[in-house]
Amino acid sequence: EIKTDPWLLYHIAENVDNQIDLLYAAPMLDQTKMAVNERLEFTFKHALACVGDKVNVSTSSTGSGFTLKLKDVRIDYTLTAKGRLVLWNRGSANWSPVMSEDVLTTRSVTLLQNGNETLPWTKTGKGVFCIPSEADGYPQKASIHVTYIVDYEDPSATDEERTASSDLLLKGRIREGETLDINISLTY
Repeated sequence: EIKTDPWLLYHIAENVDNQIDLLYAAPMLDQTKMAVNERLEFTFKHALACVGDKVNVSTSSTGSGFTLKLKDVRIDYTLTAKGRLVLWNRGSANWSPVMSEDVLTTRSVTLLQNGNETLPWTKTGKGVFCIPSEADGYPQKASIHVTYIVDYEDPSATDEERTASSDLLLKGRIREGETLDINISLTY
């Protein structure tokens, strides 16, 4: 018989609109027996990380004669699909990836579609919960896709639609109980 610490298997939500956070209680060692009517208070911590709960898009362009207008913003996440959380945690989340079936999964979040927003622009409340652990060779990332319009003040000039994409690797940037904001700077 093999004895191990208790653990649970966690799968990230299929639909980012129906995500559920995962909490765990810090261990309470060497407690004395309480009276029946006394309350035992647990200190809970967040086991998951959150990415993109606040997304800022700004510009570092300072030229005159044009403005940048934001049209579309989408983030495609590649995330660890499931993980094992060991419940004897000594005060911090003890995650390990599970290497069966699909190790990674993808989730997409559209933050703006067919907009005409001036910069700077911020969107909040659309973060994605993720497991703060990844298997070697299976990196977690956020692929950011932005479409913007170069809006010229000169009425004879034709406005230009441009796209920009970038990958943000999450390893070393996400930790249990923490939120990683995404800041995007457009240049022209």
